[in-house]
Amino acid sequence: MKKIGRKGQVLSFDLIIAGIIFLLLLSTAFYIYNGQKYALQEQNTLQKMHLSAVNSLNSILSDQNCYKGGIINQKGVLSSQKIACFDSLDYNYLKEILSLEEYEFTISITDGNASSLQKGNTTTKRAIAVQRIAVLENRAKKINFVLFEK
Repeated sequence: MKKIGRKGQVLSFDLIIAGIIFLLLLSTAFYIYNGQKYALQEQNTLQKMHLSAVNSLNSILSDQNCYKGGIINQKGVLSSQKIACFDSLDYNYLKEILSLEEYEFTISITDGNASSLQKGNTTTKRAIAVQRIAVLENRAKKINFVLFEK
């Protein structure tokens, strides 16, 4: 009879240790799962922001109507008059026509020495930048479009 009681105590101790190990493994798996889920959400958010930034800048550089956000006369050639028109438009109106209501943005056109356009708001949250090169008055200009999370 003595041996049976002792085996019962060892068996219950083994079950407790096995249960603790199982819970540790389960909690580790849950921690890893949550980390991967968060990383994927971050990646999806950044991809969505990048797509919005690229689409907006492409719209600005493909539309010849400055009241729709366009600043070009022909492909790759900027217009000083349309840049001035774009700069005079209300920031919130630009956000609406560029479908950027959920973001803030800045756009600048520079050639290293001087700036032709500087418009928009910045925040301290996540940002995505898209750059293009275009011609203004026979000089190459760098167009920098930065999209910020609200």
